[in-house]
Amino acid sequence: MPNLIVLRSRIVKPKGMNKDQIINENKVKELFFRGDYEKLAQLGHIKNKDKISLNQQNSKEKVTLFYPGSGTDILTPLIYMEKLFPEINKFQFILIDTSNHLAQIKTILDDVGISFEEKNKTDNQNFKKNKQISFYWKNQLIKLNHLVDNAFQKIEDIEPFDIYFEKSFRIMKDDCLDFEDLVVSKLKKDGFIISDSGFLGKNLIYFNIPKEFSSYHEMVLAQKSSKTNNNSKI
Repeated sequence: MPNLIVLRSRIVKPKGMNKDQIINENKVKELFFRGDYEKLAQLGHIKNKDKISLNQQNSKEKVTLFYPGSGTDILTPLIYMEKLFPEINKFQFILIDTSNHLAQIKTILDDVGISFEEKNKTDNQNFKKNKQISFYWKNQLIKLNHLVDNAFQKIEDIEPFDIYFEKSFRIMKDDCLDFEDLVVSKLKKDGFIISDSGFLGKNLIYFNIPKEFSSYHEMVLAQKSSKTNNNSKI
Protein backbone atom coordinates (compact mmCIF):
# COMPACT_ATOMS: atom_id res chain seq x y z
CA MET A 1 0.00 0.00 0.00
CA PRO A 2 1.50 3.40 -0.97
CA ASN A 3 2.44 5.85 1.75
CA LEU A 4 0.22 8.90 2.24
CA ILE A 5 1.88 12.21 1.39
CA VAL A 6 0.28 15.35 2.82
CA LEU A 7 1.71 18.74 1.87
CA ARG A 8 0.82 21.77 3.95
CA SER A 9 2.42 25.04 2.92
CA ARG A 10 3.62 27.63 5.40
CA ILE A 11 5.40 30.95 5.21
CA VAL A 12 9.09 30.31 4.59
CA LYS A 13 11.37 33.34 4.57
CA PRO A 14 14.46 33.47 2.34
CA LYS A 15 17.64 32.74 4.30
CA GLY A 16 20.11 33.01 1.44
CA MET A 17 21.92 30.27 -0.44
CA ASN A 18 24.20 27.78 1.30
CA LYS A 19 26.31 25.51 -0.86
CA ASP A 20 27.50 23.52 2.17
CA GLN A 21 24.08 22.70 3.60
CA ILE A 22 23.33 19.06 4.38
CA ILE A 23 20.14 17.80 2.75
CA ASN A 24 17.93 15.58 4.89
CA GLU A 25 17.77 12.50 2.67
CA ASN A 26 15.31 10.74 4.97
CA LYS A 27 12.88 13.64 4.60
CA VAL A 28 13.39 13.63 0.83
CA LYS A 29 12.51 9.93 0.77
CA GLU A 30 9.33 10.58 2.78
CA LEU A 31 8.10 12.94 0.05
CA PHE A 32 8.04 10.16 -2.57
CA PHE A 33 5.59 7.29 -2.88
CA ARG A 34 7.01 4.04 -1.58
CA GLY A 35 9.48 2.54 -4.04
CA ASP A 36 9.75 5.59 -6.31
CA TYR A 37 12.73 7.10 -4.49
CA GLU A 38 14.67 3.84 -4.67
CA LYS A 39 14.11 3.62 -8.43
CA LEU A 40 15.84 6.97 -8.93
CA ALA A 41 19.09 5.50 -7.62
CA GLN A 42 19.33 3.59 -10.93
CA LEU A 43 19.75 6.82 -12.90
CA GLY A 44 23.48 6.98 -12.20
CA HIS A 45 23.93 3.50 -13.69
CA ILE A 46 21.88 4.49 -16.75
CA LYS A 47 24.06 7.58 -17.25
CA ASN A 48 27.30 5.61 -17.04
CA LYS A 49 26.05 2.74 -19.22
CA ASP A 50 24.80 4.96 -22.04
CA LYS A 51 27.34 7.79 -21.52
CA ILE A 52 24.56 10.36 -21.24
CA SER A 53 25.74 13.98 -21.32
CA LEU A 54 24.87 17.37 -22.76
CA ASN A 55 27.23 18.72 -25.39
CA GLN A 56 30.25 20.64 -24.19
CA GLN A 57 28.92 24.04 -25.23
CA ASN A 58 25.66 23.57 -23.32
CA SER A 59 27.46 22.41 -20.19
CA LYS A 60 29.53 25.62 -20.04
CA GLU A 61 26.44 27.76 -19.70
CA LYS A 62 23.35 27.72 -17.53
CA VAL A 63 21.19 24.81 -18.65
CA THR A 64 17.45 25.45 -18.96
CA LEU A 65 14.87 22.85 -17.90
CA PHE A 66 11.21 23.30 -18.91
CA TYR A 67 8.60 21.47 -16.80
CA PRO A 68 4.89 22.01 -17.61
CA GLY A 69 2.15 20.99 -15.20
CA SER A 70 4.75 20.77 -12.45
CA GLY A 71 2.44 21.28 -9.50
CA THR A 72 4.42 21.02 -6.26
CA ASP A 73 6.96 18.58 -7.70
CA ILE A 74 10.42 20.09 -7.30
CA LEU A 75 12.35 17.11 -5.92
CA THR A 76 11.93 14.74 -8.90
CA PRO A 77 13.62 16.98 -11.51
CA LEU A 78 16.32 17.90 -8.99
CA ILE A 79 17.24 14.24 -8.49
CA TYR A 80 17.16 13.55 -12.23
CA MET A 81 19.56 16.45 -12.87
CA GLU A 82 21.83 15.36 -10.02
CA LYS A 83 22.05 11.76 -11.29
CA LEU A 84 22.05 12.27 -15.07
CA PHE A 85 23.98 15.54 -15.37
CA PRO A 86 26.31 15.92 -12.35
CA GLU A 87 28.78 17.75 -14.59
CA ILE A 88 26.37 20.69 -14.96
CA ASN A 89 26.91 23.42 -12.37
CA LYS A 90 24.00 25.77 -13.13
CA PHE A 91 20.39 25.14 -14.06
CA GLN A 92 17.46 27.40 -14.78
CA PHE A 93 14.17 25.65 -13.99
CA ILE A 94 11.04 26.94 -15.73
CA LEU A 95 8.07 25.41 -13.93
CA ILE A 96 4.64 26.22 -15.36
CA ASP A 97 1.29 25.38 -13.85
CA THR A 98 -2.20 26.87 -13.96
CA SER A 99 -2.12 27.16 -10.14
CA ASN A 100 0.43 28.91 -7.93
CA HIS A 101 2.45 26.32 -6.03
CA LEU A 102 5.43 28.46 -5.06
CA ALA A 103 4.54 28.45 -1.33
CA GLN A 104 4.41 24.65 -1.31
CA ILE A 105 7.71 24.44 -3.20
CA LYS A 106 9.39 26.73 -0.66
CA THR A 107 7.98 24.61 2.16
CA ILE A 108 9.35 21.42 0.60
CA LEU A 109 12.79 22.96 0.17
CA ASP A 110 12.78 24.13 3.79
CA ASP A 111 11.60 20.72 5.02
CA VAL A 112 14.54 18.92 3.41
CA GLY A 113 17.08 21.48 4.64
CA ILE A 114 17.52 23.77 1.63
CA SER A 115 17.73 27.52 2.13
CA PHE A 116 17.13 29.91 -0.75
CA GLU A 117 17.29 33.53 -1.81
CA GLU A 118 14.43 35.33 -3.53
CA LYS A 119 14.37 38.14 -6.08
CA ASN A 120 11.39 40.18 -7.19
CA LYS A 121 12.59 40.04 -10.79
CA THR A 122 14.09 37.21 -12.77
CA ASP A 123 17.04 36.72 -15.08
CA ASN A 124 14.67 35.37 -17.73
CA GLN A 125 13.00 37.79 -20.14
CA ASN A 126 9.93 35.54 -20.29
CA PHE A 127 9.24 36.05 -16.59
CA LYS A 128 9.80 39.74 -15.88
CA LYS A 129 6.83 39.91 -13.49
CA ASN A 130 7.64 36.73 -11.60
CA LYS A 131 9.78 36.15 -8.55
CA GLN A 132 12.82 33.92 -8.82
CA ILE A 133 14.21 31.73 -6.07
CA SER A 134 17.78 30.45 -6.15
CA PHE A 135 19.33 27.64 -4.12
CA TYR A 136 21.89 24.86 -4.19
CA TRP A 137 20.95 21.23 -4.66
CA LYS A 138 24.12 19.35 -3.73
CA ASN A 139 26.71 21.23 -5.86
CA GLN A 140 24.28 22.45 -8.52
CA LEU A 141 22.99 26.03 -8.51
CA ILE A 142 19.27 26.16 -9.33
CA LYS A 143 17.47 29.33 -10.42
CA LEU A 144 13.78 28.55 -10.33
CA ASN A 145 11.04 30.47 -12.12
CA HIS A 146 7.49 29.36 -11.32
CA LEU A 147 4.98 30.74 -13.81
CA VAL A 148 1.21 30.59 -13.32
CA ASP A 149 0.04 30.19 -16.91
CA ASN A 150 -1.18 27.78 -19.57
CA ALA A 151 1.78 25.74 -20.81
CA PHE A 152 0.11 25.03 -24.15
CA GLN A 153 -0.19 28.75 -24.87
CA LYS A 154 3.10 29.84 -23.29
CA ILE A 155 5.43 27.36 -24.95
CA GLU A 156 5.54 29.31 -28.21
CA ASP A 157 6.87 32.37 -26.34
CA ILE A 158 9.53 30.53 -24.38
CA GLU A 159 13.10 30.54 -25.64
CA PRO A 160 14.59 27.18 -26.68
CA PHE A 161 15.48 24.94 -23.74
CA ASP A 162 18.05 22.21 -23.09
CA ILE A 163 15.90 19.74 -21.15
CA TYR A 164 12.18 19.00 -21.24
CA PHE A 165 10.84 17.30 -18.13
CA GLU A 166 7.34 15.87 -17.82
CA LYS A 167 5.47 13.89 -15.18
CA SER A 168 1.74 13.07 -14.88
CA PHE A 169 0.82 15.37 -17.78
CA ARG A 170 -0.54 12.84 -20.28
CA ILE A 171 -4.25 13.61 -19.84
CA MET A 172 -3.68 17.35 -20.17
CA LYS A 173 -1.77 16.83 -23.43
CA ASP A 174 -4.87 15.30 -24.99
CA ASP A 175 -6.22 18.84 -25.35
CA CYS A 176 -3.24 19.92 -27.48
CA LEU A 177 -2.37 17.26 -30.03
CA ASP A 178 0.60 19.14 -31.50
CA PHE A 179 2.20 19.92 -28.11
CA GLU A 180 4.84 17.19 -28.31
CA ASP A 181 5.94 18.39 -31.75
CA LEU A 182 6.19 21.94 -30.37
CA VAL A 183 8.36 20.63 -27.54
CA VAL A 184 10.72 18.85 -29.94
CA SER A 185 10.97 21.98 -32.10
CA LYS A 186 11.81 24.12 -29.04
CA LEU A 187 14.37 21.65 -27.71
CA LYS A 188 17.95 22.65 -28.46
CA LYS A 189 20.19 20.38 -30.50
CA ASP A 190 21.60 17.63 -28.27
CA GLY A 191 18.97 18.48 -25.65
CA PHE A 192 17.05 15.82 -23.71
CA ILE A 193 13.43 14.83 -23.21
CA ILE A 194 12.61 13.08 -19.93
CA SER A 195 8.94 12.13 -19.87
CA ASP A 196 6.71 9.50 -18.28
CA SER A 197 4.49 9.37 -21.37
CA GLY A 198 4.41 10.06 -25.11
CA PHE A 199 7.18 11.28 -27.44
CA LEU A 200 7.40 8.04 -29.39
CA GLY A 201 8.25 7.97 -33.08
CA LYS A 202 9.95 11.38 -33.00
CA ASN A 203 13.24 12.31 -34.63
CA LEU A 204 15.17 11.49 -31.46
CA ILE A 205 17.76 9.11 -30.07
CA TYR A 206 16.05 6.90 -27.48
CA PHE A 207 17.91 5.49 -24.48
CA ASN A 208 16.94 2.38 -22.55
CA ILE A 209 15.29 3.31 -19.26
CA PRO A 210 13.05 1.01 -17.20
CA LYS A 211 9.39 1.56 -18.06
CA GLU A 212 8.64 1.19 -14.35
CA PHE A 213 9.98 4.72 -13.86
CA SER A 214 6.58 5.80 -15.21
CA SER A 215 3.23 5.07 -13.58
CA TYR A 216 1.98 4.67 -17.18
CA HIS A 217 4.89 2.30 -17.98
CA GLU A 218 5.81 4.60 -20.88
CA MET A 219 9.04 6.19 -19.60
CA VAL A 220 11.06 8.02 -22.26
CA LEU A 221 14.63 9.29 -22.11
CA ALA A 222 15.59 10.70 -25.50
CA GLN A 223 18.03 13.12 -27.08
CA LYS A 224 17.66 15.45 -30.03
CA SER A 225 20.58 15.36 -32.43
CA SER A 226 21.19 16.90 -35.83
CA LYS A 227 23.00 13.71 -36.78
CA THR A 228 19.80 11.67 -36.46
CA ASN A 229 17.45 11.50 -39.42
CA ASN A 230 15.34 8.65 -38.08
CA ASN A 231 14.36 7.65 -34.57
CA SER A 232 16.81 5.14 -33.15
CA LYS A 233 17.60 3.34 -29.91
CA ILE A 234 20.75 2.94 -27.89
